[in-house]
Amino acid sequence: MMASGFTTAGIANGWSRFSWTPAGTTLRGIDQVLQWSGGYVATAPPRNFSTPPNPSPGLWISADGKTWTAVRAISDDAVSISVAPAGLVAIGGNTTAAGDQMLGSAWSSSDGRNWTNLGQPDFPGSLVSIAGTSAGIVATVEIWQGTGKFQHGSFQIEFSTDGLHWTAENVSPGLASAQDGYGEPPHVQTNAGRFYLMGSAGPGTTSTGTRFASSVSPPDEMWLSGDGKTWTKSAGGYSASGLDADYIDFGRDGMILHTNAYGAAPGATGIAYSSDGGQTWHEDTNYGPLGPTTCQVLCGNNEDGVIGANGIYFVAVKNGGKQAWLSYDGRHWSSIAWTGGDPTGTSYGGNGFLVMPRGVLLAGSYGAAS
Repeated sequence: MMASGFTTAGIANGWSRFSWTPAGTTLRGIDQVLQWSGGYVATAPPRNFSTPPNPSPGLWISADGKTWTAVRAISDDAVSISVAPAGLVAIGGNTTAAGDQMLGSAWSSSDGRNWTNLGQPDFPGSLVSIAGTSAGIVATVEIWQGTGKFQHGSFQIEFSTDGLHWTAENVSPGLASAQDGYGEPPHVQTNAGRFYLMGSAGPGTTSTGTRFASSVSPPDEMWLSGDGKTWTKSAGGYSASGLDADYIDFGRDGMILHTNAYGAAPGATGIAYSSDGGQTWHEDTNYGPLGPTTCQVLCGNNEDGVIGANGIYFVAVKNGGKQAWLSYDGRHWSSIAWTGGDPTGTSYGGNGFLVMPRGVLLAGSYGAAS
């Protein structure tokens, strides 16, 4: 059983306001921001689909999260990056003229700037997600089976220490049997040396325990690990069935899970919280301090704003950018002055802003906290 990493709770009161300045670099289209011992790495999908593909930078590094440098050392036109025992590992992909994504090379780096091509990784199928710690790297991959209209994808969990050589891991029969189009593909995150693996429990299944039941999609599962090889299943309940990837924000004293297809309604979302390191989850129907907003026909509730975190602080900003709050645990919130505009519509790894060690990054502006 994993030991809890969260032992205290409280209201964040170390920050009182944000002072805004130009960030120096405008990052747009970012789909991953990774914090590691050397600073930060950001990745984005390729923006040029010429024949043959002409890679966009796709990769930026930063020591402080405020000033970013484009890196062109990786020849693949799209990459997913993970912390690894020896530094960083990237798995590349290349977009063909037909728009198909082909598996590229595995790359390693000790500084985020200089990369070594290791060759093609030996896991089967195509990469869905990747995350690592000093103990190793976990990847979820999709394996296509059948032909024509009978073709479908199933999923596999893989483990590696170098990014090149991978072994299959038996975590959950449900996650492995989940099929493309029938639920959420399994994906992995890490925080503070722990792995969090999320996904649907497989096509056509329902839950009879305390998690939840869905008549539309398979129920979600979450598995926890300290080494990427030995896994335990989380408990508790939240009303969600994953049609798109759920993701976790981490604070000093708690975690917030952002879920999709809340209440099985198309386009709706929900959040849940954990105070024991992800071992137990509880639904938050109030969406933290934001409250719900209701979309139009055939849609359910969504949080009325955005929430992000930097491993210590949670920051919540109301739609319209007129109100903001701080929290250490995702449950108890205090207000903070916000004059940085509306973060809705921008995206950093699923959030409308990126919470940094001493402030936030919003599009081309940096808000230093005081």
